[in-house]
Amino acid sequence: MSTIFIASQNVQLTDRLTVLLLEAGHEVLGVSASGNETIRRCRQLVPDLVVLSQRLQDMSGLATAEILQDVSQCIVLLDRAGMESVPKSTGSVYLEMPISPELLLHTITVLSQVQTKVHRLSNRILSLESMLKESKTILRAKEKLMAMYQTDENEAHAFLRKVAMNNHVKLAEAAQIVLDQLQE
Repeated sequence: MSTIFIASQNVQLTDRLTVLLLEAGHEVLGVSASGNETIRRCRQLVPDLVVLSQRLQDMSGLATAEILQDVSQCIVLLDRAGMESVPKSTGSVYLEMPISPELLLHTITVLSQVQTKVHRLSNRILSLESMLKESKTILRAKEKLMAMYQTDENEAHAFLRKVAMNNHVKLAEAAQIVLDQLQE
C-alpha cells in the first residue's frame, strides 16, 4: 500500500486519519502540525501521499501542498470557504470536509494506482530514450565507417558486431568505441 504523511494542527483529525490509514494497510510515515516541518520531513521521507488539513500552525495546507507538489501527491482537506480558493493549476487533490472515510480511502487508492501507472510509464520512457540513444550511436558509427572505408551498411554493421564480440560489449558500446577511435 501507500506511504502517507499527515499534516494537521487538529490532533483528533490526525489520530482518526492515522487509525483509518493503518487499518486500511497504509504506512503512516509521520504526523506534523506545522507546514514547514511537513515540508522538511516530506523532502526527507518522500511519502507517496501527503494528507493536509486546510490550516497548519505556520502556513496553510494549500501553500504547503504547492511547495510539496514536486515531492509527493497531496490531498488537501478543506472547508467550503477553502474550496473557493483552490488554485486552478495544481497537481493536488482537494476534498471538502467533512469527508467520509470511504471516500478518502477510495481517493487514496485511485491516486496510488495513478502513481503506479505514471511510474511505469516514466520507466518505459527512460528505457525508450536509452534505446533511441543507442540506435543513434550505432547509426552514426555505421555512417562514419561507410564514409571512411567506402563500404555498405551490412559490412559496417558486421564490423561493429565483430568489435562488440571481441570486446564483450553491447553493440552500442562497440559503436561508441569505434566513434571514439575514429575521432583520434
